[in-house]
Amino acid sequence: MKNVFTSFLTMACLLLGAAAANAYDFQAGGIYYSINTGGNSVTVTTGDNGFRYSGNITIPATVTNDGKTYNVTAISYRAFDSCNEMESIIIGSKVKTIGAYAFQNCDALQAVSIPNSTEEIGNYVFAYCDNLKNVIIGTGLKTIPSHAFAEIPVTTVTIPGNVETIDEAAFYNCTHLTQLTLNEGLVNINSNAFSGCSTLAKVVIPNTVKTIGYRSFENCIEMEQLTLGNKVKTFGAYAFQNCDALQAVSIPNSTEEMDNYVFAYCDNLKNVTIGTGLKAIPSHAFAETPVTKVTIPGNVETINEAAFYNCTHLTQLTIDEGVLTIGGNAFSSCVRLARVVIPNTVRTIGYRSFEKCAELEELTLGSNIRSLGAFAFYDCNELKSITSCNETAPEMGNESCFTVYGKAKLYIPIGATASYQSTNYWHKFTEIIEKDLGHNDGPLDGDVNHDNEVTIADVNYIIDIILSK
Repeated sequence: MKNVFTSFLTMACLLLGAAAANAYDFQAGGIYYSINTGGNSVTVTTGDNGFRYSGNITIPATVTNDGKTYNVTAISYRAFDSCNEMESIIIGSKVKTIGAYAFQNCDALQAVSIPNSTEEIGNYVFAYCDNLKNVIIGTGLKTIPSHAFAEIPVTTVTIPGNVETIDEAAFYNCTHLTQLTLNEGLVNINSNAFSGCSTLAKVVIPNTVKTIGYRSFENCIEMEQLTLGNKVKTFGAYAFQNCDALQAVSIPNSTEEMDNYVFAYCDNLKNVTIGTGLKAIPSHAFAETPVTKVTIPGNVETINEAAFYNCTHLTQLTIDEGVLTIGGNAFSSCVRLARVVIPNTVRTIGYRSFEKCAELEELTLGSNIRSLGAFAFYDCNELKSITSCNETAPEMGNESCFTVYGKAKLYIPIGATASYQSTNYWHKFTEIIEKDLGHNDGPLDGDVNHDNEVTIADVNYIIDIILSK
């Protein structure tokens, strides 16, 4: 009895497996179909277990079986997955949905046109098709899903205005993509959407885009031009990191938030304009770029950790009134920076914030600075003039805030000597000079010998330099 029961179970499993393997209702013209709920439309599906479509496939708008005509409205999950010998596909004009992975790994496929009837396509739908060079996207889609065209050799892509969202990694690592057109109507470019598109030279973000996601254009190493639309509100972390050919960027006034490393390590990024919408410049935002001139507008309250770390070509820095905090390592190793004026609104200068600014000669500290982080100006050994406008000496994080106590002149407000002499480490300056500092404009123009005055001594200083050469 036990053997009979076991045989029955085995037969039942085989029958169920056969039913699962034959998940279709009929076949016509070499294509397998399953009838949808309602009985008036069908979905293109897979055939018998192990079956692979091949050659040139045309999915019709309608199909007839046993005298009944059905609309072909869908292509199922993995229907053509890994059909490596399928050379072409024509998708019928009534297809509304295409399932996830439907055409993944179709390595012989060279072109696809998604019809205007199609309203939804699934994740990875055309991913990893090794020869898919030509893609046309219809006017019915609202979203291009995750990894839809990842790692294919497509060369030109136009995103029509009906598409509102390009989802995660939709065109990830499309290394042959040279021309990208994004039309008005697009709102969200999500994480890794075009990351690794290494031959993309120009990107224009339309004015309807509000979000540029995490790593969305990272490693687009040949991107030379970037135009950002006037509605962009947020940039995700690493969004344009390692875009080595990029030379200039203007962050629009609409931008309210940027995340860490957004333009870090862009090897040719020389020109940066920061809009009036940002409250904070994030950690490592422009780290190790060759930017030469930076203006921090007054809307920015915080310059975060290492925001401009190791920007070795930075020669001109303007920090407007409104900035409150300069974070740790914010301008560390900006070796060509010669003059820094910290505005009166700044209260805190962080740990190592200007460390190793090797050519820094003139420093003005605003009247409301309360503390200098440890090593804030460590190894700024060319400092000749330090002007501290606060009548109360700011706290220093450690003795190594400065390394020029015996070299630089320290200018302080009239009557402030007692405060500076009694506060840790300020008293180590060997030359402390009281001065009328009713303004905070930094050292005077023409004060070439750094004595906080413009006199004949400055002329003689210039003459001595000329004669010594």
